[in-house]
Formats: sequence, structure tokens, C-alpha cells
Amino acid sequence: MVELEADKALSLSPVTAGEAGAMLARTRLGKALGGYRNLIPRTDTAPLARLVSNLSELAADFCDLVPECDLNPVLIRKGSGEVRVVDALFVSTGGRQ
Repeated sequence: MVELEADKALSLSPVTAGEAGAMLARTRLGKALGGYRNLIPRTDTAPLARLVSNLSELAADFCDLVPECDLNPVLIRKGSGEVRVVDALFVSTGGRQ
């Protein structure tokens, strides 16, 4: 959905879960997860914000060894916000520092 919607928010790593939640709230996906009338249930975004925060910590800690990663897709359960990463790709520089 993020790619289809060209919907993103950017920040430098690391970010806290609170900062990640605020970033998410600025996106169309974040607004949809907030619910819409009786058509879209309100979904807790805290688990997704924690995932983003944890990934940003990993990125900051290992930026010299892992310059990029891709989590795709990330599934979010309606209501509870439970997060599942279906596939993850981490690209390594191949060297040790």
C-alpha cells in the first residue's frame, strides 16, 4: 500500500516509538488506521511504531555493515495492530569494521 500510495514519512535514525507514531500519523495509512466512521475500524498503531523504532535503532547501530533493508510486506491486524513482517531483506557490505 505504501508504494501504491507513494505515502511516506522520513526521519534520521534512531527514532523513538513516540516519534515513529507521530510520523505514522502524518501519513494517509496512519489516518486510515485511526479509523473512519463505521467503515474502517480504529487500529492500534503502537506495535507498528515500536517496529519502526526498533528498526531505526538497528539501522543506527549497524549502518556501516547493513546500509539498506526492506521489510515487505508488513501486515497489520485490524483493531489490535499486531504486526507481522512477512519478508525481510538486509543488504550487507560484506566487510567487518
